[in-house]
Amino acid sequence: MSPSLSAEDGIRRSARPPYSRIEVVYDGERMQMSLPPGGLFGGGVGLALFSLIWNLLVWYKLVESQGGLVLLLSIPVFIGIAIAVLAFQLLIGTFTLQLNPITCVGTWKLFGLSYSKYRRTIDILDVVESAIYEKGGQPKRGVGIKFSAAEDLEFGSTLTEDERKWVVGELRHHFKILRESMDSKTAS
Repeated sequence: MSPSLSAEDGIRRSARPPYSRIEVVYDGERMQMSLPPGGLFGGGVGLALFSLIWNLLVWYKLVESQGGLVLLLSIPVFIGIAIAVLAFQLLIGTFTLQLNPITCVGTWKLFGLSYSKYRRTIDILDVVESAIYEKGGQPKRGVGIKFSAAEDLEFGSTLTEDERKWVVGELRHHFKILRESMDSKTAS
């Protein structure tokens, strides 16, 4: 792991916020962190309403024009489906991060389906609070794990500021333990 993993931005390990529903399980060098669904206050409600209106308009036009298969496979239909999936992920989807000395796996689950991103733990450069997307011209922040040889892993846009800082501190602490363990194994 790169030595750039630090607490330079003032984010340090702190006490878990008392209201947090995030579950963390430690088992030696392994860690599993489970983030619950965002719920009604996680930012997905507005997106769900937009998705509903968008899809109603697109599907109305589809039925009205009787465009058949060509219109069914159109870009507006795919955009509507993608927005609906994102809204449901924010509202009722879960995220689980599993870490061990070899791999870092992020898994998003929705409606019994899952999507995972696998990364090598040794490629972790840093853990930061990152801007995941913009809402109303303001960045919506989450947690970002930066990798040297792969796409970054970003999650947690529905977390509160205290939860984000706590998650970043916990992950940095665990990565430090993993790095020290790996360094001691390579030195012997």
